[in-house]
Amino acid sequence: MSERPQQISSSRPSKLSAFYGLWTANVLSTTGGYINDVGAAWLMTSLSTSPLLISLIQVVSNAPFFLLALPAGALGDILDKRKLLLVTQIAMMLLSALLGALTMLGLITPLTLLLVLFATEVFDALAGPAWQTVTPEIVGPKNLRFAITLSTVGINVARAVGPALGGALVAITSTSGPAFLVDSASFIGVIAFLWRWRRRTEQSVLPAERFIGAMRVGFRFVRYAPRFRATLVRIGAYVLFSSALATLLPVIVRSQLHRGPSSYGVLLGFMGAGAVTAVPVLQATRRVMKVDVLLPIATAMSAVVQLALAEVRAFPILCGVMVIAGVASVTVMSSANNAAQSALPAWVRARAMSAYLMVFFGAMTIGGIVWGILATRFGPPLAMTVSACGMLATLLLIPRFHLAELELDVTPSFYWPAPIGTHELSGDGGPVLVTVEYRVDPQHVDPFVKAMQRLRLQRMRTGAFQWGLYNDTSDPERFVEVFLSESWAEHLRQHGRLTVSDREFEDAVARCLVGHEKPVVRHLIYADTGAAIK
Repeated sequence: MSERPQQISSSRPSKLSAFYGLWTANVLSTTGGYINDVGAAWLMTSLSTSPLLISLIQVVSNAPFFLLALPAGALGDILDKRKLLLVTQIAMMLLSALLGALTMLGLITPLTLLLVLFATEVFDALAGPAWQTVTPEIVGPKNLRFAITLSTVGINVARAVGPALGGALVAITSTSGPAFLVDSASFIGVIAFLWRWRRRTEQSVLPAERFIGAMRVGFRFVRYAPRFRATLVRIGAYVLFSSALATLLPVIVRSQLHRGPSSYGVLLGFMGAGAVTAVPVLQATRRVMKVDVLLPIATAMSAVVQLALAEVRAFPILCGVMVIAGVASVTVMSSANNAAQSALPAWVRARAMSAYLMVFFGAMTIGGIVWGILATRFGPPLAMTVSACGMLATLLLIPRFHLAELELDVTPSFYWPAPIGTHELSGDGGPVLVTVEYRVDPQHVDPFVKAMQRLRLQRMRTGAFQWGLYNDTSDPERFVEVFLSESWAEHLRQHGRLTVSDREFEDAVARCLVGHEKPVVRHLIYADTGAAIK
C-alpha cells in the first residue's frame, strides 16, 4: 500500500521532528552496527579457518535475542522505555569500545571475541522489544505504516553503506579494531536522542503489572492471535533458511572466491543497495498484488540467490546476485513486520514483538549452527544448495498460514462499562469469574456460536485464562458465557485492552440476540482468596 505525503503532514510538528531525529540517529547507529559485523566476521576468519567457529559469530549475535526475548518484552511494557533504552545503549557503546581496544592491543582471541560480542548482544536483546514500540508511540497509528516503511529505507541505507565502509576500513588498517571503535562512536546520536526525549506516560489507577504475570499475559495474547501467529511461522521458516547467506558468505568470499575483506563488504553493500532500490517499487507493487502472492515470489528469489552463491564464482555476477538478495530480503522482512505491527494493540506491543524477535533470532541461531556444521562436513556450496531447497519448501506453508486477511483496527475502544459492585475490592483478589447471559434468536444459533468462537479469542488474548460457553437445557434460547481472569486488577486491565475490532466481534454476537437485547453481565470473585472488603 502506497503511503501519501499528506498522511504525515497532518501530524504535529513535534511528532515529526522527534521521529526524524530518531530515524537519523538509528541510521547512524545501524551503519555502525554493520561496520562492526564486517569487522567481527573478518576478524574471526583471521583467527580461525574453521567454518563452524566462523559461524559462531552469527550464533552469539542472535542467541541472546532468542533467550531473552520474552522477558525483555515484559520489561519493555512495564518499565520506563526511555530509561531502559538509555542503559542498554550506553552499555553497548562501552562494550564496542572495549572490543576495539582489545583488538588494537593484540589481546583478542576467538573466545574473547565471542564473549564480548555475546555480552553486547545481551544488552541489544534487552532493548529490542522496547525499540519496536518507540516508533508507533511517537508517530501514532495513522502514520505507522509510513514510519515503518521509512525505517526500512533507513536500515537498508545503512546496510548498503555500512558493510562497504567496514570492509574498506578493515582493508586499509589491516585490523578490525578501528571498525569496532567507529561502531562505539555511532551510539552517540541514539543516546543523545533518548536523553532529550520526553515521552508522555499515561497514569493508571491500577497497580503496575508484575513481571511474571506480564510475561504470562503476553504469551496468551500471542497464542490466541491467529494472524500474528501466522506471521511468526512465516518469518521463522524464511529466516531459518535465509540465514545460510549471512552465516556462510564470509567463508565463501575467503575460501571459495579467495578475496579479502573489501570484497566481502562490497557484496554486502550491493545487497543493501538492492534493498534500498526495492522499497519504492515494493510500495507500488503492494497496491496491485496481495501479500501472499508477493512473498512467494520474494522467497523464490532468495532460493535462486543461494543456488547462485553455491555455484557462481565470477565476482561481477555475484554482485548482481546480491542486489537480488537485497530486493527479496526487504520484501519479506518489510511485509512481515508490517503484518505483525498492524495486528498489535499498544498495551502488548513490546511483549508480542519480543515473540517476533525470539522467533526471528531463534531461527537465525539454529540456522547458524546447522549451516556451519553442514559447511564444515560437506563444504559451503552443498550447505547453500540445501538451504535453497528448504527455502522453496517453505512455500507449502502458505495455505495454512496465510497473511492476506482483513485489516484490524487496534485503536483502544473503552466500550465495556465499569463493573458495578457494592464494596471496594483488593486488586490482588481473585480469580474473577465473569458470566455473560445471552438470549439467542433460535434462527441465529449457528451464527451466534461461530461469532462466540471469535469472541473466545478476544477474551483469551486480552487477559482471560479460561473460557466456556453453555446452553441451558431447560431454556434453549439461554446461553451463558463464562471466563476467568487471574485477579480483580487483571480484569480491570482487560477493560482497557479492548480495541475497535474487538467491539466489532461483540456487535456480531449482538445481532444474533432476541430483540438485540443487551446481555446480562455478572462478576464473581473467589471467596477464599481473602479479597479485602473495605
